[in-house]
Amino acid sequence: MSRKTELEAGVEPLDNIIVGELPSDVFVRRFSSYFFYDIDLNSSEAIISALRQVAVVCSGLDFEIDVYASSTRRFLASLDEASNLPCEIKKLGRAMCDDGDMGGMSIVDRRKRWAIYQERPIDLAVLAVECDVDLRGIAAVRDCFFTIGDVRNWLSMRTARDRELVDVLGSGFLSALVESYSSPQVEDDR
Repeated sequence: MSRKTELEAGVEPLDNIIVGELPSDVFVRRFSSYFFYDIDLNSSEAIISALRQVAVVCSGLDFEIDVYASSTRRFLASLDEASNLPCEIKKLGRAMCDDGDMGGMSIVDRRKRWAIYQERPIDLAVLAVECDVDLRGIAAVRDCFFTIGDVRNWLSMRTARDRELVDVLGSGFLSALVESYSSPQVEDDR
């Protein structure tokens, strides 16, 4: 789809939404909540299903999302509540691979209530949400995502698991993540 066709279809260029790379704040604007994960969005049915639950809770039963290739910032597709998100996103991920693009995906709610960004399938990813509902009450969110509060706990290195996570992800990276995504306005950084 050409840039002109994208704009005519109401697709916003990804550069107007996502401007950086983790551990920096990647979004043009601040959101009220941030959740992180380290699983490949392109192929993880659990993450995609949790994302669908977030979309329904935050956007209602009528949502529309735009999917982009993160590496090329190319628009891939628009999907809505009638779409089988796990199937469609996996299909888009396979098409990206077939085209030689081994990068991650970015998905943006058309109403700008939430966005998800993953540069490459092996990288940490961030889900930014503007929603009045405490998403930590959703089991799939608790199972698939972690918060800045979790990262702070890991950095305290009180347990062997904390130390292991800090060793794997790097204390500098995790500290920068905490700095980028913590603020008085962000509720879920506890």
